[in-house]
Amino acid sequence: MKEVKNFTPMDLALLRRVASRGLSLDIVASVENARPVETAIYHVVGLKGWGRPTFILRNELFNYASQMRIEGKHAFITLLAPAPHVEDDFAPWFSLLDAMMRQAGQRGAQFLTAEVPVDAPVFMLFRQAGFTVYSRESLYVLDKSQYPQTQAVTPAATLRLRPIDEDDEFRLRGLYANTVPQLVQQVDSAPETWHGVSILINDRIMGALCIHTGGNTVLIHPYLHPELYDLVPEIFALVLKQLPLKTVYVRLRAYQEWLRNTLHDYGFVEHARYALMARHTVIRQPKTATSPLAALESIIFAHGIEVAMELSPLENKTKTFYGIQDYR
Repeated sequence: MKEVKNFTPMDLALLRRVASRGLSLDIVASVENARPVETAIYHVVGLKGWGRPTFILRNELFNYASQMRIEGKHAFITLLAPAPHVEDDFAPWFSLLDAMMRQAGQRGAQFLTAEVPVDAPVFMLFRQAGFTVYSRESLYVLDKSQYPQTQAVTPAATLRLRPIDEDDEFRLRGLYANTVPQLVQQVDSAPETWHGVSILINDRIMGALCIHTGGNTVLIHPYLHPELYDLVPEIFALVLKQLPLKTVYVRLRAYQEWLRNTLHDYGFVEHARYALMARHTVIRQPKTATSPLAALESIIFAHGIEVAMELSPLENKTKTFYGIQDYR
């Protein structure tokens, strides 16, 4: 088996073939930008913020590819192609995962993360590759064009929804820290930039709906304080009324199961189940090596104690420390 290499324009035809049979293991990336060929080219030409590191593996029988995006200290697998089957030898995919682990560590990421379908062979692949489950999640879907037209919603007098602005981000990070379990925060940090709707009670931010938009789909990721439990139906009714006529997805993690009944009431159905899986990377941190000789020079030795040291080939003379002769 050949070694994994970085994508180059020479691999364009290969990537186009295998990507069509691949899996996206990042729900947000699959909604916002599900074009792995374009993002691979953007990365090669150096368009910061648009490209994604892409890796290619060729062997005698098949070709393989993978892709990831990096945000701060986290790396997310956006493509694994082709999708593995139960009868396959997982060795090629292990090589791709190892290559992404090394590259993610060199770029400063502490975790390599993937949202893995629990009912697919790729789940067993990640288990065998040393990835750990940090949370379970469900993806719910609603065809907005079939959303039933109900009577106008009259929100509670204290409830207000408005677009997120820059002044909200500090409070939203505090909300994230207080409502998301610490275990999940390790592998999926708060968004660097919040896009969506802030939810206020008496002018106090109590939640947010992060909204990611794609060509024909909208993905909602809720961050709601438990005190909003009685107002959840009103919140979703107001938000769905404002969204464009697109297919709407809602991602719920295991700690957000209390929102499930509201989604069912509005016609959402469970589309797929995933496991949020991650593995620690190895980060390269260059450090300056200190000289042991300089350290010994600052130590006062008692008389009569001999210190044996290994000098470099360039040092052909002996040194004396406080009357103590140093020798090879």
